[in-house]
Amino acid sequence: MEKRVEAKHLGRTFFFSIIIATILFFSIFGITNTFAYMNYRSIEANNNAVLEDIISISSRLDEFECEDNLLSESSQDLDNSAFKISILEQRFGKHDYRVLKIKKLYSELEYTHFRLVNKFKEECGANFITILFFYVNDEDFEDDNERASFVIGAFKESHDVGVMIYSFDAELDLPLIKELREEYNVTYAPVIVMNEGEPFYPRNIDYLRGYAF
Repeated sequence: MEKRVEAKHLGRTFFFSIIIATILFFSIFGITNTFAYMNYRSIEANNNAVLEDIISISSRLDEFECEDNLLSESSQDLDNSAFKISILEQRFGKHDYRVLKIKKLYSELEYTHFRLVNKFKEECGANFITILFFYVNDEDFEDDNERASFVIGAFKESHDVGVMIYSFDAELDLPLIKELREEYNVTYAPVIVMNEGEPFYPRNIDYLRGYAF
């Protein structure tokens, strides 16, 4: 009799354990799907925001006037998009396909801003130094990337003249990147192109000054 009662007790315990495990499984599954959906919506929102920035800067390029606020607003759009991408890279990784998708849009945005700055230089006599920084997302080149980034960042901080830095993933699968590499004869990375001159690796700030002036 006792064995029969014990067997019933064990059977009920096992039954309820299965129910609890099933509930937990579907709860976790639901939470995971919810987070995945939220992440998807977040990335789509950022993609749309970058697209809007591209359209905004392009319209300023088409309706060009020598007004400082035109450039400052465009630069703010560029900075906002860069911040969003850095957050996504930290969350999903630099090689995540969703991050690469928005990086392609951001590269287009950077180039549009670069064209706007060049127009200010040509038509308004603005005094800007432009730097196209081509890097590679490869661990073997991580130190070289960081060193180059530090040098051009320090160069920008040490100059009263406006220094505009545009960073491009040299291996990004995007026609624009291929065109830029061909136009500026970029055959390796990391490397920079200053004021649309010859590509070189920025060893130190003094080395950059020789190319800038």
